[in-house]
Amino acid sequence: MHEFGIAEELVKAVMAELGRFSPAPRLRRVRVVAGGLRQIVPDNLAFAYDVLTRDTPAAGSALEIVTLPLVGVCTACGWRGELHDAVFHCGACGAFTLRTEGGMALYLDSLEIDTDDATDQSLP
Repeated sequence: MHEFGIAEELVKAVMAELGRFSPAPRLRRVRVVAGGLRQIVPDNLAFAYDVLTRDTPAAGSALEIVTLPLVGVCTACGWRGELHDAVFHCGACGAFTLRTEGGMALYLDSLEIDTDDATDQSLP
């Protein structure tokens, strides 16, 4: 389950961001973006995130996972479209001469936090 390793790095990044505040604000939601080639199973990543955030300032926060589609561009006919099959072939001409785009993205997109009215801090 490679999602656990991904969750470890995600929690490190989240904790680093929360560490910029004193005191740490309450974390409500974490949004992660993952490309289709990462083959992330959302339930596995959410489980690992929940386990790793126990007893931390991130405990109880929701994890939102946005999956970007895998896009293929046919070098034979120029077709560009979303790929759904494990075998990459052109959706127009059937050629197997595709170039893939965007499938490897993986990043922490945003944090939603509660701040008290006195400090009114936000993350850039």
